Amino acid sequence: MITSEDIIAALKAQGLTETASETEIKDALLKASWAEGDILRALNILRKQGTTASYDTTESAETLLYTDNTLSPQMVSKLLNINVLVQPGRMHAHAVNRVRQKDTDDGGALYTFLMILLALLFASAAGVGSLYVFHVGPFYAPTQVFD
Repeated sequence: MITSEDIIAALKAQGLTETASETEIKDALLKASWAEGDILRALNILRKQGTTASYDTTESAETLLYTDNTLSPQMVSKLLNINVLVQPGRMHAHAVNRVRQKDTDDGGALYTFLMILLALLFASAAGVGSLYVFHVGPFYAPTQVFD
């Protein structure tokens, strides 16, 4: 895991401070053979360090994954550390209702019911067929026994 101390140490080795511009920091970390993803992560950490972020990664993951509430644009901005501009008038009503709607899809129950009905139909057809093959039940044909 990358810490701000690691980033600052790498920047000091290149002769920069954490207050340098992002392009200078990115160039310095590229010269230090950092991976592109690590550089982006480092820039994000430095950006967070400059502001008072109210969420760390654990809290943001819990907020995103373990809640049933809708997130406001301000909350998304805090969690992702980006600016989200959503104007309520620009969202269509059906999109808002679809987002707020709970999962009411009964397709799984209908599919299960049809599969059980089909299985019962095949089982009864097999039963009647076996009665016919073995001449049992309603298909019994009495034979004459001669004494």
